[in-house]
Amino acid sequence: MLSTFVLGIILCSNAQDLHFTQFFRLPGQLNPAIQGNALYQWQAAVDYRQQWNSLGAPYTTLAGDVAYRFNRGFDHFSSTFTWSTDKSGYARLQMNRLHAGLAYQHQWEHCYISIGAQLGLLQAKTHDATFPKQYNNTSGFFDLSLNNGENLYSNARTAPDLNSGIAANVNAGQIKILLAYGLYHINQPSISLTQSGIDGRYPLRQQIFAKGTIPLANITFNPMLFYSRQTKAEEYIIGASADYRLPVAGEIPITLSPGLFWRSNVSLYTSFFSTDALMIYTGLLYRWFDLGLSYDLNVSGLRKVSHYRGGFELSLAYHYKTLHEYKQITVPCIRY
Repeated sequence: MLSTFVLGIILCSNAQDLHFTQFFRLPGQLNPAIQGNALYQWQAAVDYRQQWNSLGAPYTTLAGDVAYRFNRGFDHFSSTFTWSTDKSGYARLQMNRLHAGLAYQHQWEHCYISIGAQLGLLQAKTHDATFPKQYNNTSGFFDLSLNNGENLYSNARTAPDLNSGIAANVNAGQIKILLAYGLYHINQPSISLTQSGIDGRYPLRQQIFAKGTIPLANITFNPMLFYSRQTKAEEYIIGASADYRLPVAGEIPITLSPGLFWRSNVSLYTSFFSTDALMIYTGLLYRWFDLGLSYDLNVSGLRKVSHYRGGFELSLAYHYKTLHEYKQITVPCIRY
């Protein structure tokens, strides 16, 4: 009965996008334009998240992206390929996303402006979901061969999806500031599985991301702000990580990056505000590989049931061939 109730809500309501603790680890997922600021020619990352395991069947998410940067002097292009699959517990609903994108960056003095767009597909899919009318009183089990009584299109539906973004990276001496704005599901694709007449369009989402890079004596401090708004649902994440290069002998340095973040839900429409999770993060960089591990401590009203247990997340990134930034140099010319 629980799975039927949850599935009914999902099939008849607007869908919601993914939520990552390590949102900054997948640049292609974070903003279509951020990849234009890439400092590596090749980048690849994968992220696995499991949450609400304490409440029964967990919600699992697997996502990744691959990017390549084309050098063109002061201006350059970056291509991206992103994908994700999200499975929602007992409801047996799976959301698949697949996008290809292109970003362009232009340099003005100490400011870098980039724009990007992504075109792809969204798919909603169910796996052997059961409904009340499929309950067999004789056997005491659900029988999938019985008519479920629901007016569904099919067990899967796919629609095209369009995203866009703009980002600015400003160098103020040794301090770097990144600001990005993204607009997702511009065409508002319809992926509803029902024929009930309810609007199943994927709602437009706006997203803001800000990050600072501040070098100190022995560490680099990285404060971050993430804000997302989709229909009347809003959330923000605020926190920071610190990069510390371990004093290891040899030519290959190891960088440790602990971090702490706070996620809250807020609605400007109803003046609603609630705390959601305290997120602990640790990153480890060695050569071309960057490992990330995080855990969400649930501090919302659900903590009475979850016992503060939230989501576990693991990510791995691979960077290849560091690219140096071009600097504009004025060369005086002799006039004759």
